[in-house]
Amino acid sequence: KKAQDFEAFKSIAPPLGLSGKRIENRGLFVREQIVVLSWSPNPDNAAIPIKKYRIYDATTSPDTFLAGVSGSTFEHMLRNITGSEPRTFQVVAVDASDREGVPASVQI
Repeated sequence: KKAQDFEAFKSIAPPLGLSGKRIENRGLFVREQIVVLSWSPNPDNAAIPIKKYRIYDATTSPDTFLAGVSGSTFEHMLRNITGSEPRTFQVVAVDASDREGVPASVQI
């Protein structure tokens, strides 16, 4: 068998170094909570083309999809986050076959 025959069975590793910070955007008439998430690509995925990353709110079950970004993007700003209680966010790498990898999680 050829190496590419086994490509579908490789697991997709989680993004590395997922971190986040909560920012309050204050304007004259606006007050908004923003969460900025950032991560690095995982070198274990070098043989798997990562096409995009998906971002979820995993505070409650089931996880809620929040955004998708390209595979070359390693930071995302989530606007209008409500409440001040801690929230758990997950970022997963997605390959060309639309398979999701293992999530990286951060609580903010």
